[in-house]
Amino acid sequence: MIDIVLITYILLFIISFILMKDIFHPSAIVSGMWAFLLLLYKVCDHPLWNLSDKFFLALNLWVIPFVFCCLIVSKQKWHFECSKKCRPFNLKRYNHYFPVALIYSIVFVLAFALYGGSFSIVDTKSVISKENIPLTITLLLYLNTLMTVYVFYGVLNHEKVGMTKVWIIFLFLLFMSVFKGNKTSFLSVFIGLFFILKNKGQLRVKYIWGGVTALTVLLIWISVGRSDYNWEKDSAVMDFLYIYFLSPLPSFDMILHHEWNLNPGSPMSATFSFFYKIFNVFGANYEIAELGDWVSVPLPNNVFTTLRPFYIDGGFVWITVMACVLGTIWGILYTLQKQGNVVFTVFYATMVSSLFFQSFDDYFFRDLSIVIQYYFFSVFMVRGFKMSISR
Repeated sequence: MIDIVLITYILLFIISFILMKDIFHPSAIVSGMWAFLLLLYKVCDHPLWNLSDKFFLALNLWVIPFVFCCLIVSKQKWHFECSKKCRPFNLKRYNHYFPVALIYSIVFVLAFALYGGSFSIVDTKSVISKENIPLTITLLLYLNTLMTVYVFYGVLNHEKVGMTKVWIIFLFLLFMSVFKGNKTSFLSVFIGLFFILKNKGQLRVKYIWGGVTALTVLLIWISVGRSDYNWEKDSAVMDFLYIYFLSPLPSFDMILHHEWNLNPGSPMSATFSFFYKIFNVFGANYEIAELGDWVSVPLPNNVFTTLRPFYIDGGFVWITVMACVLGTIWGILYTLQKQGNVVFTVFYATMVSSLFFQSFDDYFFRDLSIVIQYYFFSVFMVRGFKMSISR
């Protein structure tokens, strides 16, 4: 079965690339990413369990509808009122924010070190791993989305801003991402950077190799610094790669075969947990679906792919529905940025990395709060907000 599915996804990737001529089109990313993972699963001598036909059925119900809906929508012309109001890049305004961005970055690092007790990644990561995150840290995390938008907007206009300033704020953003101890944080920074360079026609092989080298170093640094993995055994490096890239697949397969059960919580709370959390803030007491705990496949893992929330809420049918919904949404977002809408170019840069992380979880609806923040700050940075009082 894996051979047939793998060939299908490779063909979908080729079709997507031929039609859209862009490696960063959502259909190309999703089909290519899953094809890459299945190829690794097939050729690598890993200790992970074989994937069942039921897993491939669920995956097909996700990938195929997503790709076709996204391609169909991307071929339509979409217009958004914002595109008429995006003003030219204001260098003076951008430079006014520059010292604020530097001060914020320093405060961010010092605050994490203060609450964590040291500058160690283990201690700084523990700050956001607690049930009750300090209010100061919460505010700094909200502003981190603004910082990301600020950096990407600067990269998009680096000819005007100047490479020195762009490098300074980019390295500060990268350093803050590392401090959070979350691998996806700094991976998102690099993916967003590559997208913008590709968008500007400036993505070079040397940049890709430089980025891959930096990512490898950072992955090893964070993984060793977090001290959450045993690096002493002979197969440590390969097992780490298998855990990080491939183990979510058999973990989700366990859910399909009821070998591992997650509490579904209130109806549709796995998909729409954002709204249930808002209801709970205002006094409701809804139970939210469980994200999951550590399982053995037989390597340890605690994520269950992007299919987890949709399968828990509505089985195979809901996986298909959400594939169509998200395929449509991503198709619209891609088309708007492709039409030259600067707001959506910046917004897409902040969000496109989530498509590469589908082997971990859904990062669109689960993290809808962050999605809204990215869009809000993209509008703020590109257009600004004007308030007028009329009598």
